[in-house]
Amino acid sequence: MESSGEPRKPRSVVLLVGGLLSIASGVLALITGALLTVIGYSYGLLVDTGGAQITVCGIATVVLGVPAVVGGVFAIQRRHFSIAAAGAFMGMAAAGLWIGFFLGLAALVLYAFSNEDFEA
Repeated sequence: MESSGEPRKPRSVVLLVGGLLSIASGVLALITGALLTVIGYSYGLLVDTGGAQITVCGIATVVLGVPAVVGGVFAIQRRHFSIAAAGAFMGMAAAGLWIGFFLGLAALVLYAFSNEDFEA
Protein backbone atom coordinates (compact mmCIF):
# COMPACT_ATOMS: atom_id res chain seq x y z
CA MET A 1 0.00 0.00 0.00
CA GLU A 2 1.00 3.59 -0.51
CA SER A 3 2.27 5.33 2.58
CA SER A 4 1.58 8.85 1.30
CA GLY A 5 -2.12 8.18 0.70
CA GLU A 6 -1.97 9.28 -2.95
CA PRO A 7 -2.83 6.75 -5.61
CA ARG A 8 0.06 5.93 -7.88
CA LYS A 9 -0.19 7.00 -11.51
CA PRO A 10 -0.40 4.12 -13.97
CA ARG A 11 2.80 3.59 -15.89
CA SER A 12 2.65 4.29 -19.58
CA VAL A 13 4.81 2.56 -22.15
CA VAL A 14 6.02 5.84 -23.66
CA LEU A 15 9.19 5.98 -21.58
CA LEU A 16 9.85 2.30 -22.17
CA VAL A 17 9.66 2.81 -25.93
CA GLY A 18 11.78 5.97 -25.71
CA GLY A 19 14.38 4.18 -23.62
CA LEU A 20 14.54 1.28 -26.04
CA LEU A 21 14.93 3.70 -28.95
CA SER A 22 17.76 5.48 -27.16
CA ILE A 23 19.46 2.17 -26.36
CA ALA A 24 19.11 1.10 -30.00
CA SER A 25 20.64 4.39 -31.10
CA GLY A 26 23.55 3.89 -28.72
CA VAL A 27 24.13 0.29 -29.75
CA LEU A 28 24.17 1.31 -33.41
CA ALA A 29 26.68 4.02 -32.56
CA LEU A 30 28.85 1.51 -30.67
CA ILE A 31 28.79 -0.92 -33.60
CA THR A 32 29.53 1.85 -36.11
CA GLY A 33 32.33 3.23 -33.95
CA ALA A 34 33.91 -0.19 -33.47
CA LEU A 35 33.81 -0.85 -37.21
CA LEU A 36 35.29 2.56 -38.01
CA THR A 37 38.04 2.04 -35.46
CA VAL A 38 38.98 -1.37 -36.82
CA ILE A 39 38.76 -0.25 -40.45
CA GLY A 40 40.77 2.90 -39.76
CA TYR A 41 43.46 1.02 -37.90
CA SER A 42 43.68 -1.66 -40.60
CA TYR A 43 43.73 0.93 -43.37
CA GLY A 44 46.47 2.83 -41.57
CA LEU A 45 48.57 -0.34 -41.35
CA LEU A 46 48.11 -1.17 -45.03
CA VAL A 47 48.40 2.24 -46.68
CA ASP A 48 50.03 4.30 -43.93
CA THR A 49 47.88 7.38 -44.64
CA GLY A 50 44.40 8.40 -43.61
CA GLY A 51 43.83 5.64 -41.11
CA ALA A 52 44.25 7.85 -38.07
CA GLN A 53 41.35 10.14 -38.99
CA ILE A 54 38.98 7.21 -39.46
CA THR A 55 40.14 5.69 -36.17
CA VAL A 56 39.55 8.96 -34.30
CA CYS A 57 36.05 9.23 -35.78
CA GLY A 58 35.35 5.67 -34.66
CA ILE A 59 36.51 6.36 -31.12
CA ALA A 60 34.42 9.55 -30.98
CA THR A 61 31.37 7.61 -32.15
CA VAL A 62 31.89 5.02 -29.42
CA VAL A 63 32.29 7.79 -26.82
CA LEU A 64 28.97 9.29 -27.93
CA GLY A 65 27.23 5.91 -28.03
CA VAL A 66 27.84 4.98 -24.40
CA PRO A 67 25.81 7.88 -22.90
CA ALA A 68 22.95 7.04 -25.28
CA VAL A 69 22.73 3.56 -23.80
CA VAL A 70 23.02 4.90 -20.24
CA GLY A 71 20.30 7.50 -20.93
CA GLY A 72 18.01 4.81 -22.29
CA VAL A 73 18.47 2.76 -19.14
CA PHE A 74 17.62 5.78 -16.98
CA ALA A 75 14.51 6.41 -19.08
CA ILE A 76 13.34 2.83 -18.64
CA GLN A 77 13.86 3.23 -14.89
CA ARG A 78 11.92 6.54 -15.09
CA ARG A 79 14.68 8.42 -13.30
CA HIS A 80 16.62 11.61 -14.10
CA PHE A 81 15.00 13.27 -17.09
CA SER A 82 18.10 15.32 -17.83
CA ILE A 83 20.36 12.28 -18.11
CA ALA A 84 17.85 10.47 -20.32
CA ALA A 85 17.45 13.52 -22.58
CA ALA A 86 21.22 14.02 -22.79
CA GLY A 87 21.61 10.36 -23.71
CA ALA A 88 19.06 10.66 -26.51
CA PHE A 89 20.85 13.76 -27.77
CA MET A 90 24.19 11.93 -27.70
CA GLY A 91 22.59 9.13 -29.70
CA MET A 92 21.53 11.72 -32.25
CA ALA A 93 25.02 13.22 -32.33
CA ALA A 94 26.66 9.83 -32.82
CA ALA A 95 24.35 9.10 -35.76
CA GLY A 96 25.03 5.37 -35.79
CA LEU A 97 24.44 4.37 -39.41
CA TRP A 98 22.27 7.53 -39.74
CA ILE A 99 19.35 5.50 -38.44
CA GLY A 100 20.60 6.28 -34.95
CA PHE A 101 19.91 9.99 -35.49
CA PHE A 102 16.22 9.34 -36.07
CA LEU A 103 16.02 6.83 -33.21
CA GLY A 104 17.57 9.37 -30.84
CA LEU A 105 15.26 12.10 -32.13
CA ALA A 106 12.20 9.91 -31.60
CA ALA A 107 13.39 9.06 -28.07
CA LEU A 108 13.91 12.75 -27.30
CA VAL A 109 10.41 13.61 -28.51
CA LEU A 110 8.89 10.81 -26.42
CA TYR A 111 10.80 12.02 -23.36
CA ALA A 112 9.56 15.57 -23.91
CA PHE A 113 5.94 14.44 -24.06
CA SER A 114 6.19 12.36 -20.91
CA ASN A 115 8.65 14.29 -18.74
CA GLU A 116 6.14 14.37 -15.86
CA ASP A 117 6.48 10.59 -15.57
CA PHE A 118 10.13 10.88 -14.52
CA GLU A 119 11.04 10.73 -10.83
CA ALA A 120 13.52 13.24 -9.37
